[in-house]
Amino acid sequence: MVATLFGCLLGGVVLALSMTSLKVWRQGKSSTPYILGQAALSLILLARQLQVFSLTKNIFPTGFVALIRLLTLQWLREIGALMGLSII
Repeated sequence: MVATLFGCLLGGVVLALSMTSLKVWRQGKSSTPYILGQAALSLILLARQLQVFSLTKNIFPTGFVALIRLLTLQWLREIGALMGLSII
């Protein structure tokens, strides 16, 4: 129960950061802090998911969710690279 609430809370914060980042970017301002925040929270979520995967060894849904989190982090790295940032 706590793990689900933790994941939903952090996932909601990542979603809020991404929406705010888009709004700020459209206004022509720097969205760097929001991108870095998303990357940091995505890394925390990935680490948690990999920990659960190492304990359960379930490919679905645990391994699948870990893969999605990894792809999200990679996408944020690409966005950061386009902005001249070095993320992870």
